Amino acid sequence: DTLRVTRGADGVPVLTREGSRPHRLTVSAYDDAMRLVDSRDVQLGDEPVRLEDLAGRVVVPNSGDETFAVVRPDEQSWAAITAGLSSVESQLTRAMLWWTAVDLCESQDIGVGELVDLADRHLRPETHPLVFEGVMRALQSVTRRYAEPAAAADHLAVVADIARGAVAGGGPTLAPGASRVLARTSAD
Repeated sequence: DTLRVTRGADGVPVLTREGSRPHRLTVSAYDDAMRLVDSRDVQLGDEPVRLEDLAGRVVVPNSGDETFAVVRPDEQSWAAITAGLSSVESQLTRAMLWWTAVDLCESQDIGVGELVDLADRHLRPETHPLVFEGVMRALQSVTRRYAEPAAAADHLAVVADIARGAVAGGGPTLAPGASRVLARTSAD
C-alpha cells in the first residue's frame, strides 16, 4: 500500500491510501525546521483523512513506523524533510524518512545524486548506528544498481567520505559499520 499526502488550495494536508487494507498509524506534524509540534493516531481506510488543524505544517505519516506501507509526502513536506532531516529528534522517524528517500530513489521519483546529496548533508551528523549503517548499505546498493555508470564512482566517493568521517569522529558505535563501508568502497 501507499500512504500519500496531498494538499488542496487551502493548504490542508489530506492523507489517502492506495491499496487494499486499512492502516492505523501515527501522523506527526513538524514546523519548517523539523521540530515536532503535534502527533496523533489516525485510522486510514478507503476514505481520505483531512488533517484540518495541520494546515501549513510539515506532515509525516507513519512516523512511528507502525504499518508496512510506502510513504509519499507532499511537496511542502518533502522540501522541509530534505532541508532538515538530521534535525528530526526521533531516531525511528529519521529511519523511516531515510527509507522513504531510498524508496523514492528506487522508484525513480528522485535521482541517485539527490539521495547521495541528502546523505552528504544529513547522514554525517547521524549518531544512531542502526540508522547510519542501514542508510550506508542502501546508498551503496542504490548507487550500484541505479546510478549512471559515469556518475557511480563519484557517488561512491561521497559515501566513502561519509564513512571516513564516521571512522574519524563517530566513536565506537559508528566506527565498525563505517569501517566496513570503507572496505567495500576502497579501490586499493
